[in-house]
Amino acid sequence: YHRFLSDYDELSGWMNEKTALINADELPTDVASGEALLARHQQHKHEIDSYDDRFQSADATGQELLDGNHDASDEIKEKMTALANAWAALLELWDRRQHQYQQCLDFHLFSRDSEQVDSWMSRQEAFLDNEDLGNSLGSVEALLQKHDDFEEAFTAQEEKII
Repeated sequence: YHRFLSDYDELSGWMNEKTALINADELPTDVASGEALLARHQQHKHEIDSYDDRFQSADATGQELLDGNHDASDEIKEKMTALANAWAALLELWDRRQHQYQQCLDFHLFSRDSEQVDSWMSRQEAFLDNEDLGNSLGSVEALLQKHDDFEEAFTAQEEKII
């Protein structure tokens, strides 16, 4: 019974601390901070997973006490329910924040890539606006080469744009 109470206190305290830690993280403002936050959030998951055995052990101890009709069965049931609810809430919080962080990172990746593509297209517009048709065979060949280079670059950028 005392081992169960000790496990309950330890797990409850740890889950409260972990919940506060996960809730304390703010949304990232750029790609680098988004990637770092997701990595840190994944470390939280590893730690949560490492506590699963302790949670299962406390639950098994509580169930043994209930099966043995312990005098404090009502208190044990209450604490087991509280532990199970807190554990489920912690896992749900982790999943919800993981989804939020991933969406935020995806948004920052999209913003970065769209800015790069927009910048590239702006630079290419100047090339396309050029009305120079060449005044010699050499200059026309140079312009054709530039146009071929443009087509290759456009094909390469097309995947990013899509």
